[in-house]
Amino acid sequence: MSQNNNTPDHPDEPRGKPKGGVTLLEKSEVKAKKPPRYAVILINDDYTPQMFVVIVLQQVFHKNRTESERIMYTAHTKGRAVIDIFTYDVARTKVGQVRRLAESEGHPLECRIEAIEEGESK
Repeated sequence: MSQNNNTPDHPDEPRGKPKGGVTLLEKSEVKAKKPPRYAVILINDDYTPQMFVVIVLQQVFHKNRTESERIMYTAHTKGRAVIDIFTYDVARTKVGQVRRLAESEGHPLECRIEAIEEGESK
């Protein structure tokens, strides 16, 4: 048996090719691309009680009371506020949870999903 993989053990085997007819390819580095990010936006309305909004932010987004009140107040005064940034599937799930909670209590509370451009932050 030969020690060198480039030297054929059998006269019919080509030089430089591994045994078994398998060709080895060089390993290339693949850099994983970050998944696109999406902001969940709270939309102000004149009917949903502010305390309900705070509770929803705490339950669905796990925000503390201070952060929940800040987000609610920003939406109240500016018409909208970024709650947080997620992958699309997580954002869609969170928006669905908000809608179900709001509908179950008869409130028109609305959240939207908006794509975030690369390099953009909250």
